[in-house]
Amino acid sequence: MALENKKHGELAEFEAKAALKKYAHARDAVTDIQSGSFELLGEYPEDWAKELTAEVAEILEEEAIQEENEIRLSWFTAFEKYSNEVREISSLVNYGFSDQDLFTFCCYHKCDIFRKEIVDLLEDCNYHKYCRMLDAHEYDKFIETVMHEYDNLHESPNF
Repeated sequence: MALENKKHGELAEFEAKAALKKYAHARDAVTDIQSGSFELLGEYPEDWAKELTAEVAEILEEEAIQEENEIRLSWFTAFEKYSNEVREISSLVNYGFSDQDLFTFCCYHKCDIFRKEIVDLLEDCNYHKYCRMLDAHEYDKFIETVMHEYDNLHESPNF
């Protein structure tokens, strides 16, 4: 019986690794595992499922961070890749932008590069006042606003 349990455990580990590889690139892998729609879960102990869920979540988090960094390093490439799916970019950058991101958008818009995508992205992330400035071609005001808000965020508190 002990040998049979050991073989069952080795098989479970092998199948877990195969499943992890299969699901590592799927955005809904963690949800599948937690909801039990993942076939192997019914056959193995609950702690195994929790461990696998944690491993998959860690891999997905690392991939998301890597993808966010790639987007921020090259907005041009991101807009080319997601030209019809700007909402996907919003999600990948957690609906927020650095001052450098906003300066890049301003330059692209002024040079008539990805104007629609930039405005759609800013709208989707609730940066409405920046959209209005870009639509009005108020690029100097856009940059001043970004600089002013960045300075206000980094002011030292008065004690």
